[in-house]
Amino acid sequence: MNKSSDSSEFVQQIFTYTDHLSNIDIQFLARNSTELEQYSKLGVREIETREWIKSFTNHGTFLDIGANIGLFSLMASRYKPEIKVVSIEPHIPSFETLFQNIKLNASVNVHPVNTAFAERTEVGVFNYMKLVSGTAKSVFGNPIDFQGRSFAPQYECPSISYSADDFFRCFELEYPNYVKIDVDGIELSVLNGMDDILKSKKLRSIMVEANSRIMEDEIRSFLGFYGFKVDRVQNKSWETAKTRNNFFIK
Repeated sequence: MNKSSDSSEFVQQIFTYTDHLSNIDIQFLARNSTELEQYSKLGVREIETREWIKSFTNHGTFLDIGANIGLFSLMASRYKPEIKVVSIEPHIPSFETLFQNIKLNASVNVHPVNTAFAERTEVGVFNYMKLVSGTAKSVFGNPIDFQGRSFAPQYECPSISYSADDFFRCFELEYPNYVKIDVDGIELSVLNGMDDILKSKKLRSIMVEANSRIMEDEIRSFLGFYGFKVDRVQNKSWETAKTRNNFFIK
């Protein structure tokens, strides 16, 4: 087998995630140790996100903004085989693994899109914190990490961002029923670009990752304006956590 770029000792392998209670198997391609670590922790990390996905109805659209290598896009695809999954991921190496995972599971209901979402539709720069697939903290726009600190990108790639509203309007897509936003610090920027979607009666629930207590309060206030209320919160304390997922319903 081929060896990955981040470790001369690592050999590509297939990892199988099994949910015995739901009789679900999902296969993932591990191209490096970072990806393998993500897969191996899938049963215990972000349990609330998994349970949230399992609560979806088996129809409509799930918009996964910041899909990375496809953990939750594939999970939605397998738990809800009739749902349409739109997976947004600008990080090209991670997008390649996302594509391979879609192919591996024959997940024809997952629609991968290699672009960024932000407040506006524009040509800008995607800043790669790392070029290794499965890594986080790369960001569109200014090279500022999820904790508000400037960083020197390994690579700066010209890129296009869409506002979510423009994307769905441009391609004449039905507005999503469920939205996940995990974009390493620019979550509020993405939310500012989805005014029409947030007003839509189609949108039932949204998950947003916050990177601080202050940001969490800002997100809650922002979504409260649109009639959303907190339904559940990831089981983490800001005393020790660097991020925390918030789940909202109308």
